[in-house]
Amino acid sequence: PGRTDRLRTVAGWSGNCAADPLEINLHDSPCQQVMKDGTALFAQGIRQVFPQNTLLSSIGVESYMGVVLRNSEGQPTGHLCVMGVTPFLFDASQGTAILNVFARRAAAEIERLLAEETLKTSEEQFRAIVESATDAIILADHAGRIISWNNASERIFGYSMEEALGQPLTILMPARYRSQHEQGLARMGEMSQSTLGRKMLELVGITKEGREFPLELSLACWRSREDLFFSGIIRD
Repeated sequence: PGRTDRLRTVAGWSGNCAADPLEINLHDSPCQQVMKDGTALFAQGIRQVFPQNTLLSSIGVESYMGVVLRNSEGQPTGHLCVMGVTPFLFDASQGTAILNVFARRAAAEIERLLAEETLKTSEEQFRAIVESATDAIILADHAGRIISWNNASERIFGYSMEEALGQPLTILMPARYRSQHEQGLARMGEMSQSTLGRKMLELVGITKEGREFPLELSLACWRSREDLFFSGIIRD
């Protein structure tokens, strides 16, 4: 990751078992031609073509074929190669046609794994920011049920995460305001995405123990796959 002069194997197979992971320099290797031209085929005598490459010599490679892996945007993300200790008995069009089938599957799987890793990292960063915030940060679904509750929310309102999740937002406001809140949710559910936005409100909240207090609420809402969600940043 982050380098263009070095490669690391993601997976490999040698003989009858999984191959040990490798890191190799791209320079002076057949892999460099794959990354440059998209394909490479050396049916035999590859050690003579790359005499400085100690890996090819150490495992007695005679033949090599490789194709580039590309992501959904067409950018190269690596390559898939096959090496043999005897000469290949097929031509370039036959070999690359077969290898390209596997390359497309491999490229798609690598892209999926990278996307999952990026998403996981993003979620962890988001959670760290939310949990370290001094303001209450609360997320709710279209029905006004709480789906996310941070540490500051527990400190301000007195409910633990286990107590708050799945509960209606109305538990956070005095009873006299609850019908207005429900009417407001219904109106927002009828709005288009372009009219949904962020609002700053001054309201009255109520703790688990029944203590009322003034609060400042930054309210935002958005749609995702036709569902409506709300986020609130609350300051006592």
